[in-house]
Amino acid sequence: MRKFDGGWQVGLKTYRNPQTGGLTRLLAWHQDQVLSAPDDALLLATAPECRFAALQWGDTLRTYQAHPEFTPDYLMGLFEVRGAALDPEVVRAGRESLTEAVPDDISGEIAEFLVAAATQRDARA
Repeated sequence: MRKFDGGWQVGLKTYRNPQTGGLTRLLAWHQDQVLSAPDDALLLATAPECRFAALQWGDTLRTYQAHPEFTPDYLMGLFEVRGAALDPEVVRAGRESLTEAVPDDISGEIAEFLVAAATQRDARA
């Protein structure tokens, strides 16, 4: 992980699942990115500006570059509090992205994954 040469990724971003081709919109606020994935990691989401947007190892570990826990209001607050540290065009584009669509709610998917992981852990104990 290191700072992405393409700069900050902020706002509503669209990611593609390479297995299904399905698209997911999530809120992003990051400059650091995973630049190479371990061989045993499954790529769950990718985008041109974030190659390894979501990864999974086995049945117990997932990572997301974007922030599925963020709301649009929270992101607008980040623009207010931290936006001055970013390129004004990045801030403008990020704010504008919030008017174009809404982020997908993947909380159910994450909850199912965590319940399955806990169940497997308990079965091994």
